[in-house]
Amino acid sequence: MDRVNKENNSDDCHCADLSIDMSTIKTGTTNESERIKGDDTTNPLADDTEHFSADGTENPAADDIETEEFVDNPLLYNVNEVPPVAILFSVAMQNILLGLGGALTTAYVISDVICAAPDHPIRAKLFCTSLFMTGICTTLQPLIGIRLSIFQGVCSTFLIPLMAMRSDSRWQCDNLFRKGAGVASYNMSGSGNSSLLESSADDEMYFKLREMMGCLIYASLFEVFVGFTGIVGILLRFIGPLTISVVISLIGLSLYKIPMIYIRTHWGLSSVCIILIILFMLYFGRVAIPCPPFCASKKSKGNKVSIFQMFPILLGILITWLLCGILTASGVFPDDPDRLSYRARTDVRNEIIFASPWFYVPYPGQFGSPLFNSTIFVGFLSAVISSIMESIGDYYATAYVSRSPPPPTHAINRAILLEGLGSLISGTLGAGHATTSSTSHVSLIGISKVASRSCMITTGILCLALSLISKFGAVLSTMPDPAIGGAMFVTFGILGAIGIFSLRSVDLTSSRNLAVFGLSLYTGIVIPEWVERYPEAINTGNSTSDGIVKGMLGTPMFLGGLAAAILDNTIRGTKEERGFRSRHHDVGDKFYTISADDNYNLPYIATAIKAFPFFQKLPFIQKYE
Repeated sequence: MDRVNKENNSDDCHCADLSIDMSTIKTGTTNESERIKGDDTTNPLADDTEHFSADGTENPAADDIETEEFVDNPLLYNVNEVPPVAILFSVAMQNILLGLGGALTTAYVISDVICAAPDHPIRAKLFCTSLFMTGICTTLQPLIGIRLSIFQGVCSTFLIPLMAMRSDSRWQCDNLFRKGAGVASYNMSGSGNSSLLESSADDEMYFKLREMMGCLIYASLFEVFVGFTGIVGILLRFIGPLTISVVISLIGLSLYKIPMIYIRTHWGLSSVCIILIILFMLYFGRVAIPCPPFCASKKSKGNKVSIFQMFPILLGILITWLLCGILTASGVFPDDPDRLSYRARTDVRNEIIFASPWFYVPYPGQFGSPLFNSTIFVGFLSAVISSIMESIGDYYATAYVSRSPPPPTHAINRAILLEGLGSLISGTLGAGHATTSSTSHVSLIGISKVASRSCMITTGILCLALSLISKFGAVLSTMPDPAIGGAMFVTFGILGAIGIFSLRSVDLTSSRNLAVFGLSLYTGIVIPEWVERYPEAINTGNSTSDGIVKGMLGTPMFLGGLAAAILDNTIRGTKEERGFRSRHHDVGDKFYTISADDNYNLPYIATAIKAFPFFQKLPFIQKYE
């Protein structure tokens, strides 16, 4: 042990020592010796290369160290296992509450962008539509998409162009709607739009939303094309761990302003929520609580369940929500809406309960026919491209934390195709945003040790039920701001860690890789910040061109990901050095809990191929001999 510690402290340590141990980051329950052993296991090249210590001598004990962590730190439920009903629904509710903040935030951001009044019924409709699309996509993705426990939530990358639009003078809510406003706007049917002449608030609001609908439809068609034709499988040769790491890291860094909006309403209660989640997640993870037999797993001893490990977010949110309710009832929080702490009350969003109908079914064109806006389209297209790169990273990260083999190309093509179709439907319904894999839910698998596909399918079904019985969904939307902010603080922090975790297979002793990662990350931070602070610096003489340039340069994930992809593919480096070998590397049977065929192959496809042989030529269908 002393020798290993000295090696870890040396200035010339092996690149495996710099890799990140997911179990240490997410559970905090491993001791020092396990952490040191885990450093070697996270290097995906470990089985194909000889193991050397810091002084260059061969380490014969490395093979024994390699799989010890995997045996000591198993999943509670793997992808194909079905937990007891009580755990199934509890995990599903935790997934919903974690994703509910994003759906509610995005619905409110869109409402603010289109200048909807605080009590306008469209806020409830947008929220129910977001929840409806989350339910559909979350149900289908684990079934026929990537077939991992992937939560399909609101695409957080769309928040960046949406927030950037609010700085445009044309989208200022205190301005009258001006015809054209220097931006190319057309009806998708080819006819002119008479509503440009309307000056009423509702006409202005619906016109903006219809523009967002049309731009989302066009941007989603690109994602459908990429998945259907199998182009994404070709792009995998060029989108490596460095590019994915930059994109995911920039998503977490770019969204830091959102938790601040909620946390600032009451720093004390937000801190309570954060501390509770950290305690449950990192300190009480191995504490098992006795429960009835129907709640316990067959693997558990003495009918005990590690509820703190499985439900840290759920428990933190519920306790904070309860505290806010008690303080609201006791009159501690002010009644003045102008006071900041007023947002910590549990009755702030009661109007959305009354505005929501008991039953509501979103339908295409519910807000009118789609329109087109060139500036919005550029922002949405860059967000779609960024979400594709983010999703690819999510698939590999989810497979790793689920202890499943890396997803094959046909599964990734199918998942991107399904995401594009979901975003297309979302555009026709007028949600104003796409749906994509939720990176924060990937971290939740590592925290709870529950990777069951059944839990995620149950999550999708419950989301659909909550959206259709919209009163229930509206009740959940009354979650106080401190609880939302606290949960976002933890999950976005882990999101940034997952971005860095994507570098686990990259040689971080290489100056080439450090330069690519650092320069790309800095590009995605500095240039969008410059565009936000000095928008007048971009002046091409045409307001449409200005909007397009600002949309491209103002999206951190697109800009940083593009820079990383260009640098990573033009600077000389080996596949091992760039981390590409990890996608095809077998880390050993003791790590994987399920085979690739059992996990990623669609059921009953063999029968369908016999009846329709041309199915096998589709790039998103597995091959059979």
